[in-house]
Amino acid sequence: MRFLLERGPTAEVTATMIAADLHLAAPSGTALVDRLLARGLVVVAENGDDRRKKITRVVGDTVNADDLDPLTTTLRAVDARLTLSDAHVVAGFLEEVLVTITRADQMASARVLR
Repeated sequence: MRFLLERGPTAEVTATMIAADLHLAAPSGTALVDRLLARGLVVVAENGDDRRKKITRVVGDTVNADDLDPLTTTLRAVDARLTLSDAHVVAGFLEEVLVTITRADQMASARVLR
């Protein structure tokens, strides 16, 4: 929902774009849009130029991204309090953590395949 809300009411957002942003397979993106549609949070319409292309939009303007995703809202507030120098230190640390976790995951996967 935040992805859709941040793009605005006139953006042409597809299920494929949502899936890519969330690092999901295309069928999972479509399933996610289907669940949002079933809950009445979005509408899906055909693109005027390409009938195969389906555009997903948020229903109305009553949805508040901060209510849907309070963790991201809080993390953005924490980020806003960091100096530029501190933000670089934190970003470097988090990049090292990600590399370490990725390597550990790859090593564990390699052991399973043996």
